[in-house]
Amino acid sequence: FLELVSKGDRIGVAWGRTVYTIADIMSYADLQDVTVVQLCGNLGAPYSYRPDQCTMEIARRLNAKGLNFYAPLVLSTEELAEGLRA
Repeated sequence: FLELVSKGDRIGVAWGRTVYTIADIMSYADLQDVTVVQLCGNLGAPYSYRPDQCTMEIARRLNAKGLNFYAPLVLSTEELAEGLRA
């Protein structure tokens, strides 16, 4: 994985047991010019498997910047979705 990452890259992270396990065992690196970005909403997942936890653990391991998106993946109306995009 690390040999595929270059300066300025963005790494998108979802969530789940597998993603968190990978984050928990991945090697440490110094990728200060890389950004790890949460790809989906944050509500309803078990604490350790949540997207924000997975994103920040991978960012920490890579010494990269982590960006979380604190919103649900699915909204009840199109208007709410448009409001979040604004």
